Amino acid sequence: MTHEYPRHDSDDSVTKSRVDALADFGFTLRQREFLVTAMVHSGCFLERQYCAFTGTVRGQNSREFMARLAARGFVRVIEPGGVRRGRLYHVHHKPLYKAIGQADNRNRRLRIVGKMVERVRILDAVLDDRRCWWLSPADDKWKWFCLKRDNYLRPEDYPHIAFGSGRQRTVRCFPDKFPIGVEKGRTDHLVSLYLVNRRLPVDFRQFLIRHLALLRFVRTWTLRLLVPRRFRKAVALYKAALREELWTPMNPSVTKTLETCFSDRQAGGGHVGDPDDRYMREEFRKQGMVKIQALYRAWRRDGDGVLWQAHSTTLRDDHSHGCSAIEVELLNRQYLQLTGTMDRDVWAKRGAKERRVKAIQQKLDRLDEAFLSESIDLTSYSRQRDKLREELTLAQIDRHTEAVDELDVEGILAFAERILPRASDLWVQASLDYKQRLQQLFFPEGIAYDGNRFNRTAATAPFFNYLAPSEGADEKMVSPEGIEPSTNRLRVCCSAS
Repeated sequence: MTHEYPRHDSDDSVTKSRVDALADFGFTLRQREFLVTAMVHSGCFLERQYCAFTGTVRGQNSREFMARLAARGFVRVIEPGGVRRGRLYHVHHKPLYKAIGQADNRNRRLRIVGKMVERVRILDAVLDDRRCWWLSPADDKWKWFCLKRDNYLRPEDYPHIAFGSGRQRTVRCFPDKFPIGVEKGRTDHLVSLYLVNRRLPVDFRQFLIRHLALLRFVRTWTLRLLVPRRFRKAVALYKAALREELWTPMNPSVTKTLETCFSDRQAGGGHVGDPDDRYMREEFRKQGMVKIQALYRAWRRDGDGVLWQAHSTTLRDDHSHGCSAIEVELLNRQYLQLTGTMDRDVWAKRGAKERRVKAIQQKLDRLDEAFLSESIDLTSYSRQRDKLREELTLAQIDRHTEAVDELDVEGILAFAERILPRASDLWVQASLDYKQRLQQLFFPEGIAYDGNRFNRTAATAPFFNYLAPSEGADEKMVSPEGIEPSTNRLRVCCSAS
């Protein structure tokens, strides 16, 4: 099996000239094609990926090729686990990259094992889809868009990140290391990959905001989410984030007001929360606080242009005409055998803290036994007990802090702010089991029922205090006695049917 080359070299990162440039290194055609594919798209690979690309069975041929690459110093062999639990091969030899014109490609850098596994997943997605040519290096993407005849994009319209200011300002286009596919049958249709690596789409929203201008320029496009097994339940959140950021434009009057609002918040050094203005507060809740915070984060980086793009209806109209779509590709391959060292340090620290707490508790138990057996006097017992209790408290605080740091607290709060104002929509769309669970959440003490109708709730969850803005000084006053008839309240569970 050989690689299919496009008519124009700008349509694919694996070009014939790059493949021929490795001929002096003593590789066969298939080996050169695979090496170029791995170098431009991921920088690392697995032996099974080489076999899948060349159409061969894993055996002596593939083992000899891997051994030759390692012996000549072309690749770095990474063994996350045991010898037979998988090996990562990282292509880092600079002369190889220099030969294909990618001497400064960031794939040469050694990353932590978790990042290397993410690259392997991206390479799997590229190898599995032979319907597209794929562009990965930033200069290849830039060249492809610049050669479009109707290209009106300015340099700042491309996805970019900027460093410094004034004359020292440096702009790096296409900072995201996700390949862009050009469909072979219709080169005006693009496929953009995104690897899901978090349960909440915080980074994904910034990815979408960076690509707004570029997606408006492309005639038809598909965004393909690469979803590992552990993040399958997060697919709905990512789809909702895409609908909000791309297909739900904001009101121009709102974006104009946000310019002033964001400037005031930045000057005051405050966090973006509910504004004082009632109209803006309602608009914030309508759009979702998560979207507003994502816009604020992008605005601090790129200025008012982010807000001007937010009210454009172009992407919504394109979607209504079937020009844009989202796909989900579940990564069903097993990668856990490669992640033996990903969290080894974290687990080692956690285990050490657990053992320290357990050891101090055991010392306290032995001290109590010694006091009960009258082996030590009361003064010595009290002094040692207080010392050990202090050490135990500090150790428990240290262990608790480690656990809290692993929580995405900001993401959890953002998700709650997004969901709570839409409780009614959740109820309508939920199944019977979820409706009962929602009732326990929103009405922890049930609902009062007088035999004929539901009268009122006995108590509601505390977080509803956040959802109810203060309207006046008399808001917290109860109604005068006698207005409401006295009834015998029966605590019941509301029927979910």
